[in-house]
Amino acid sequence: MPQKRYDSATQRRAVEQVLLHHRSIAQVARQLHCSSQSVKKWIKRHRDVVLPPSPSLTTFLPVQVEDVPLVPTHLELVTKSGLTLRFSVDTRLDTLLDIVQRLEAT
Repeated sequence: MPQKRYDSATQRRAVEQVLLHHRSIAQVARQLHCSSQSVKKWIKRHRDVVLPPSPSLTTFLPVQVEDVPLVPTHLELVTKSGLTLRFSVDTRLDTLLDIVQRLEAT
């Protein structure tokens, strides 16, 4: 069976589907009727062009990690008008829904 060739525009769209639209490589490969390896190769080629490897740019940056809880303690909702509401994660769902409905009604 002859090898199928894909033009650069098709390859670019496949890369965009994976990188920008978060579709899996397998999904994109199935859609194009090609192998996952082909899509991986196109992504690698794209990254090599966009972000060429440069050993001189390899640096270590010192960072300070704050004591952040692993489990979120608060939930933030932003209204259409830009008001930010902060609730404890223990707040009952029916209470949150009631607040949101009242805000949307105003």
